[in-house]
Amino acid sequence: MAKYLTLLLFIGLAWGQTNKVPSIQVIMNSAFKTAKNENKHILLIFHTSWCDYCKLFIDGLAINDSKVFFDENFILTTINPFDEKANAGAMKYFEELLEGNIKAYPSTFIIDESGKKLDHYYGYPSSESKIDSLTSILNKYSRFDRIQNELYLDILSEHFMHNN
Repeated sequence: MAKYLTLLLFIGLAWGQTNKVPSIQVIMNSAFKTAKNENKHILLIFHTSWCDYCKLFIDGLAINDSKVFFDENFILTTINPFDEKANAGAMKYFEELLEGNIKAYPSTFIIDESGKKLDHYYGYPSSESKIDSLTSILNKYSRFDRIQNELYLDILSEHFMHNN
C-alpha cells in the first residue's frame, strides 16, 4: 500500500511540475521573439472565463473568413489574468497596460516587438461606432493593402454586428 501511495504522490508531483502555466514573462518573451522574427505586432487580449463578450470577441477573431487577416498581421496572444492557474504577474502586467482606472473585458492592446504599447481597445465592439473604432485600430497596424483590409475588416464588422 505504501508503494502505491508513494507512486501516486510521485506521479502527482511530476504532473504538477509539467503542467504549470507559463509565467507572463515567458508568454510575452515568446510573443516578442515571434513578433520580431515575423515582423508583426502583438495583438494581446486580456479576457475572463465568465465574460460572454470576451468569448464572442475572441471567436470573432478566429472565424475562418477573417482568420487570415489576424494570422498574417499579428501575433495573437490571449491571457486570462483571473484563471486560477495564472500567475500574479499577469494581473500586474494588465494593470500596467491600462490607462487610468479603466478596466474592461476584453481589453485589447497592440504591442510592438520591444514591448511598447502602441494602441488599445477596451470592451466588446457592441455598436457601429465601437466596431469602427476597433477596425480603425486594426487597419492602422495591418501590413495588408487598403483593399485587403477592407475585405477582412468588413467581414469582422459583420460578425460583430450580428452578435450584438
